[in-house]
Parts: sequence; C-alpha cells; structure tokens
Amino acid sequence: MNEKLQAHITEILTQIMTSVGEVKDFSLSQLPDIAQQYITYGIWSTTFHLVFCVLTVIVCIGLGYGVVRYSIKTRDDDVQIFLMIPGVLGLFAFIGILNYTHRLILVLTAPKVWFLLELKNLLS
Repeated sequence: MNEKLQAHITEILTQIMTSVGEVKDFSLSQLPDIAQQYITYGIWSTTFHLVFCVLTVIVCIGLGYGVVRYSIKTRDDDVQIFLMIPGVLGLFAFIGILNYTHRLILVLTAPKVWFLLELKNLLS
C-alpha cells in the first residue's frame, strides 16, 4: 500500500511540475504584451488625473472670482474669508498638476524606466 501511495504522490508532483512549466512558458510569452498594456494604462491614468487637477484649479478660480465679486457687490469684507476654501483646494490641485505632469512626461518619454519604477513600487 505504501508503494502505491508513493507512486501516486510522484504522479501528482509530476503533473504539478508540468503545469507550472506550462504556466511559466505562457507567462514569459505574454510578458511584452502585459508590459505594453501596463504602460498604456499608465499614460491614460496619469492623463486622467492631470485633466482632473486642471479642471479642479479652473473651478477653484471660478469660485474665488465669484466670492470676490459677491464681496464687492455687497461691500462685505467678511465674505472674503471664504476665499480660503477654493484657494487651498486650488493649491493642492496645482501641486497635483505638477506631480502628474512629471509622471506623464516620464511615462511618455521613458516608458521602460517608468515601468521599472512601477514594478519596484508594486513589489515593495
């Protein structure tokens, strides 16, 4: 009975090793396509974030302009404290613009370097 069990275990381990080898071969053949798709994702994702930050800055400028016009119209200087809200939000969005512009330039001009940096970040 012990010999049958060992033979069965050997057969199972052989099948597992064969399957792992096939998965490895498939993964290696698909690696360039996966890398290209991830780089394309990086371009679109960074572009979306950049556009969102630009739109946020535009909205903050519009809100700030509206608060100033309302303050002038009503001659109420206390309303201008509300300028801080779109001002601070606009400042953070502007910092986001700088960050995402940097990332977009990196992914467009040096996609392999960007991909390696992303892999490093994913693995750590």
